[in-house]
Amino acid sequence: MFCAHFISVFVMVTGTIQKASSQLRCQETQYYNEKEKDCCFRCPQGLVTHSTCVKDIKNECVMCTGPNEFIDRSWNPPTCSACKLCRKESFLVEVQSCSLFTPAICECRPGYYCRTPVENSCARCNLFKRCPPGHGVKQKGSPKKDTECEACPSGTFSDVDSATETCKPHTDCVKLSQVTVRRGTATTDTVCKGPKDPELNSKESNTTSNTTVRHITTPDITTSGPFTRTSNGGTLEPGEWSIVYVMATIICVISLLIAFFLSWKQNICHLKLWKDSDNKHGRQ
Repeated sequence: MFCAHFISVFVMVTGTIQKASSQLRCQETQYYNEKEKDCCFRCPQGLVTHSTCVKDIKNECVMCTGPNEFIDRSWNPPTCSACKLCRKESFLVEVQSCSLFTPAICECRPGYYCRTPVENSCARCNLFKRCPPGHGVKQKGSPKKDTECEACPSGTFSDVDSATETCKPHTDCVKLSQVTVRRGTATTDTVCKGPKDPELNSKESNTTSNTTVRHITTPDITTSGPFTRTSNGGTLEPGEWSIVYVMATIICVISLLIAFFLSWKQNICHLKLWKDSDNKHGRQ
C-alpha cells in the first residue's frame, strides 16, 4: 500500500518536472501549448495559421487571401473569417467597416430595432411600435430596443398614432384669458373661447349691432371725396353699400314714374284743348 502511494506521487512529481523543463526550454518567441504539450511559435501580426502548433513561421503563417476576410482574434490561434454583409433588403446599415483586424458591424436602420440579434449583426429587424391616440412615447426606440409607450397621464393628451410623439399638456384657458368650452381628454385638447368675461362679450355685441343700425338708417349721406360717409363721420361698411344702391335705384324709378305721369297728364290736357277748339270752329 505504501509502495503504491509512493509510486503515484513519484509519477506526478516527475510529470510536473518534465512540464516545467519543457516550458523552460521554449524560446522567447515561443509559447508552451498545453494541448500539444510542446513549444509553439506565434504568427507575426497580420498573419494567421491553420496549424494548432506553429513550428515553421515561414511556411505555416500566411495572410488572409480570400475576398472580404479579416483576422479573427477571437480564435486561438487567430484565423481568417469572412466579413459580414449589411444587406439593405434586411433593413441593415453598416456602422463599422471590415478591415484586416476588425469585422464589419451591422445594425438596424433608423425606424427599426433588432428583434433577433446575432454576433456583430442582426438576423431580423422590426419596425418601431407606434403609440396609439391616448398614449405617448415613454422611451424612444433604438437599433437594439423597441419603442416604449405609456398612457397619457391626467392633464395631457395625444391625438396621433406615432412612434416619436410624447403626450402634450392640455391648453390652459386661464392663461389665455379665455373660458373653457370643453375639457380635454386623453385623446383631445381643451377647447377655449374668449373673451373670459361674458358681459364684456355681450356689450361688444350690442355696440356693434347699434352701430350697424345707425349707419343704415341715417338719411344724411355725403358723397364728397373717394369715401362715402354718414353724418357723424363714420365710413359705411361694405355690406351697407348694397342698401344704398337699392335705395338710389328705387328713388330713380319713382322719379321716372312721376315724370312719365306728368308728361302723360300734360298730353291729355293738350288733346282736350285741341278738341274743344275744333268743336268751337265747327259750330261757327
